[in-house]
Amino acid sequence: MRKTTTCILLFITAFFGMFLFQQAYALPVSAGTWHRYTPYILGSAKKQLILKYNGANWGQYEDYDQRIYFKDSRTTRYRYDSKRRVMIIRYINKSKVTPSKSYSYRKLIFAHGYKIPIIKYYYKIGHGKYNYLYTVKFWMIHPIRF
Repeated sequence: MRKTTTCILLFITAFFGMFLFQQAYALPVSAGTWHRYTPYILGSAKKQLILKYNGANWGQYEDYDQRIYFKDSRTTRYRYDSKRRVMIIRYINKSKVTPSKSYSYRKLIFAHGYKIPIIKYYYKIGHGKYNYLYTVKFWMIHPIRF
């Protein structure tokens, strides 16, 4: 009886020890996994208004960068942090100019609300820094979930 009780207590202690060890070294919620991205997850807007834009990045992004570096495909992924309301979209960079940098990123920062959100757009190519692009206010047909 004493041997059985000791084995059971040892088993329970080991189980709780493993549980606490896993919780201590688990990834935080903000470091979520990458999910498959489609443009339809943001919903559709009945009206939009550009509130602010960066003139220096506007022409370069619209004419060249968006066409070359930011094409939606089956390999496009996104990560969303609900605490900060930030979505990062990752594109595979197939350009010959930056062979060592395999990803391009767009960062969307959601503000204001779910029915009439204001979204700030940033983009980054390779390991560079995020460049501000524009801020857009949307009037959504259905509230967005982000």
